[in-house]
Amino acid sequence: MTASNEEMAQQLYKQKRYKEALPLLEEAANAGSAWAHGVLGWMYWYGHAVRKDRDRSLHHYQLAYDGGDESAANPLGLSHFDAGRAQLALEWFRKDRHYPISSLYWQYRTIEAHPHLARYADEADEILLEAADSGHLFAKRDVAFRMMKGHKRFGTRLQGGWVSIPICSVWLVPIHMMNGFAKASRAKLCSGLATVTCAKPKTEIVAAPFAGRRANDCSLSR
Repeated sequence: MTASNEEMAQQLYKQKRYKEALPLLEEAANAGSAWAHGVLGWMYWYGHAVRKDRDRSLHHYQLAYDGGDESAANPLGLSHFDAGRAQLALEWFRKDRHYPISSLYWQYRTIEAHPHLARYADEADEILLEAADSGHLFAKRDVAFRMMKGHKRFGTRLQGGWVSIPICSVWLVPIHMMNGFAKASRAKLCSGLATVTCAKPKTEIVAAPFAGRRANDCSLSR
């Protein structure tokens, strides 16, 4: 695989010409390119120019990480979380240094669902607060809901109501521009905060590695 061919693969990927990029990516991956393995992991996750195959996606992400791409830790965590392998997911989220805000939130989600994985009491609550303080939208939402439910560690019900207002306002975009998940979440969040029934975020890997993705997570800013 020549440098010029890998550059061509990168250009085709950026142009979303995935079918044309695929043979070049496979060639680069076979030659040991961590970048190519990361992109192939994403393509197999979503079925871009290939059949969806979560096992092959996981395989390529693992090879990307082993090849030196430490940013693959986050999608590896999400892949294991989606497959129900909570302990492995948590290990990868704890390793991640490239998308720490996202991985903080998913550490909280994993421990909340599997409390026995916590290293100490209240770890999930501490991680949730850290993710919220770091600006994670869904973490802020979850903190606000806990306030409104009367969890005094997080604040008062009144504070929870005020925290929820800017979160809700972020979602005020034309409804026809939103996907089904976002529509359902916004409707529940903005129409009845007292019911606290907003949908959970999905484990979405919305861009391939090295594409400048995400300060936040599963949301509007990625």
